[in-house]
Amino acid sequence: MYRPKEANHDYAFTSFGVAPTISVPDDVWRTFVSKRRPYTMAYPADWTAPGDEKFD
Repeated sequence: MYRPKEANHDYAFTSFGVAPTISVPDDVWRTFVSKRRPYTMAYPADWTAPGDEKFD
């Protein structure tokens, strides 16, 4: 049964008008796109799972 969840987020912006510095992370995750279900997920490069289609 689906039960809606609620979350509150507070943001504090401190630098307006200044371009942010973005660095590439050391551990870039891979992306998986399901062929059967409407979802996409990211996972670490060293993560493994069964390759059987029934687990998609």
